[in-house]
Amino acid sequence: MIKPIRLGTNPENMPQAVFVAIVSESKVWRRYQEISKEDRETLIPLVLMLQRWDGLKGFVGGEVEKGESLTGAVLRECVEEIGLRLSYEEIEKARLVSSHQMENLVTHLMVVHVSPERMTEAVKGAARAEHFMSETVAAMPVHFFNYEKKRAFDNFIQNNFACSVKEEISDLISALGWHEKYDLPIDFVSEKMTQKGLI
Repeated sequence: MIKPIRLGTNPENMPQAVFVAIVSESKVWRRYQEISKEDRETLIPLVLMLQRWDGLKGFVGGEVEKGESLTGAVLRECVEEIGLRLSYEEIEKARLVSSHQMENLVTHLMVVHVSPERMTEAVKGAARAEHFMSETVAAMPVHFFNYEKKRAFDNFIQNNFACSVKEEISDLISALGWHEKYDLPIDFVSEKMTQKGLI
């Protein structure tokens, strides 16, 4: 069973894991002269996701080591999994958006806003990172956007995700106001799957 808990808490002193949603908004179609100026100027919300070693999709992150803060774990995991050293400015503006308790683990999700250039740096850095191919197979910026003819986000959310990732995605969209700004759903978490502990 996955249940939401107060942000950043660990009520039963269980092992913890922390993940980070690296997000950016970019005019990804700006170089496409054959499309309308309006489409070239449209900001597309991007979230960095990982293809993991176990075949599941997830965020950058992992277990919090003994004596380590949630922020410290995020900084370490970013270097290990995608070779990205978050700047002081990036981490200072970071905030927790989701915390969940499961049978044997508490998970937290932090959001960090980066420039489109830093998003590119993270994708390229993943192949040089210490844990590339052992934990991280690929890093990919996902369009959290539903185009008129191609429902990119709706297609993406049908993937297989690690433990509480779907709940975290829902919390992330809500915390950023993307459900209103980009008309994204936040009610895609299946209650039946959550009760079975499958997501």
